[in-house]
Amino acid sequence: NQSRSASKVSLLGDAEEADLTRGTTGDERLRETPGATDGAHPDDNDTHGDATTNSSQTPDRRWYAVFLLTLTSAFLYADQNLLSPNLSAVAEEFGLSDTEKDLYLGGYLQLAFFLVGAPASLVIGYLADKTNRVRLLAVVVVIGEGPCLATFWVKTFWQLFAVRSLTGIAVGGCLPLLFSICGDLFPQNERAYVATFLTVATGAGIAGGQIMAGTVGPAYGWRLPFVLSAAPAILLALVSYATVHEPERGGMEHAVLAEKKKRKFLSEGEVSIRLSAISTTNAIGTENPPRRETLAGAGTVPAETTSY
Repeated sequence: NQSRSASKVSLLGDAEEADLTRGTTGDERLRETPGATDGAHPDDNDTHGDATTNSSQTPDRRWYAVFLLTLTSAFLYADQNLLSPNLSAVAEEFGLSDTEKDLYLGGYLQLAFFLVGAPASLVIGYLADKTNRVRLLAVVVVIGEGPCLATFWVKTFWQLFAVRSLTGIAVGGCLPLLFSICGDLFPQNERAYVATFLTVATGAGIAGGQIMAGTVGPAYGWRLPFVLSAAPAILLALVSYATVHEPERGGMEHAVLAEKKKRKFLSEGEVSIRLSAISTTNAIGTENPPRRETLAGAGTVPAETTSY
């Protein structure tokens, strides 16, 4: 017991010496150490402090997030080719000839979709590294799919041109966010498998949208498929924002996980050493009152004088 107590006090002395070298006190170091105060490290949160550490996200919650994001992606991409099965009906309503139908509906609309969607993808990809991605996804979907929903009420071709252009924001901006979120939910050996759900959702969404437009359009009008695609996408994005936690950036990387375990281990060990040292010092002061001044001056505790 005596040698063990002396060893603990010696370790405490080493820790305090390291504090002096760094220019910090022991209490300051405890406040800086994760787990010593509130159990969280400053780097565990994203820029706005609203990230959730991935250790608190259970596998069920992670796959729930993937499920919602996959469905959202499918409905977002469902609206890409909703016009294709009903081009003749749209051209007839807007008074377009066969030549104008190909040029306006097949050319201008697709070009506008790309010219808005491509820059949106770059801007949103940049913002994804700076802010809460789950919240940003909800905003992007509402901004992009709101005009898609408004397609139901357009009266002229140029109104259709405007709303289809803005829809490119959602389609172009969702991919950086979806892959970034899922990448931080799973370790590197599972990410490729998770990514397949997102990529399959894009193809399935496009195919499903065309089938829906070809089935619903002739029976109920070419406008209704836009509502059936946009409304579920907006609803799913809002549900994701309300129920999916923003994952910690890089929280599933091996180096980050190893560093967290190391910090936690060192923090728990240091607190234990400090508490043991305090108990040992109190015991020494109680049993050997005449040696208090000597011990205080020397700064070390001889092994033969220590006891519990």
